[in-house]
Amino acid sequence: MSLVWLEAPERDLPLQVRIDADDGLVPLGNRLGWADVVDPGAHLPRVEARLRAGATPGVYAVRARVRYWVCGAELCWLRDGQVSWQVTVTPPPADGASTTRMGIAAGQLTRAPGA
Repeated sequence: MSLVWLEAPERDLPLQVRIDADDGLVPLGNRLGWADVVDPGAHLPRVEARLRAGATPGVYAVRARVRYWVCGAELCWLRDGQVSWQVTVTPPPADGASTTRMGIAAGQLTRAPGA
């Protein structure tokens, strides 16, 4: 699962992504930052979150709180928002292959309460 910013965060200031998921999905690392950016040279960075699915197929929610700074010529603004995804876990194929397929629908970033 990946998250791409729609405005360029200030690279000299903190970037924080905190991930939480429904029971049945386990985030493999729930605190992400600049060290987790997979395309560090990009104008709009992208972080990827890996999830481990349990044995029970179904639809699960994944939530992330995102905090970063955007700067203009003289001022910087803190952006604090939330994004969520619906993840569908399907059973393994009947042919015995060992992969689990996960479908991810994009979420929408909203302002965090009090932001």
